[in-house]
Amino acid sequence: ARVLSKPVNKFELLDSLVRSISVNRNLEQNNEAAIDNVKANLNKELYGSRILLVEDNDLNQEFVSELLSQSGIIVSVGNNGQEAIEMLSSESVDAVLMDMQMPVMDGITATREIRKNTEYKQLPIIALSANVMEAA
Repeated sequence: ARVLSKPVNKFELLDSLVRSISVNRNLEQNNEAAIDNVKANLNKELYGSRILLVEDNDLNQEFVSELLSQSGIIVSVGNNGQEAIEMLSSESVDAVLMDMQMPVMDGITATREIRKNTEYKQLPIIALSANVMEAA
């Protein structure tokens, strides 16, 4: 649904969640007035939302979980893509924040596997990436 570069700041994180969840809740994607209205009611819109954070770094898990929890968001944490797939089979979430580079199963592979299940076709999956380029 979206890509966020790490380190993530609170505004970008919440904005991406609002846009992704709102679109998934049948708001038209191009309806900026509707999205602006949702952003004006940010805490009310996101309060109680369930987010699956898939991240292998403990510090990033703690940081993002705290940012989300401050807005009343319920956060579940998976350490890799395989855990994310297993967790989705047993719990319902409104969106997934997916790290791209993880051991066991990376975010791209996990997203492809999740999308194979038609139940998750509309589930917003937001990529988290350190956006690091290798030195030449």
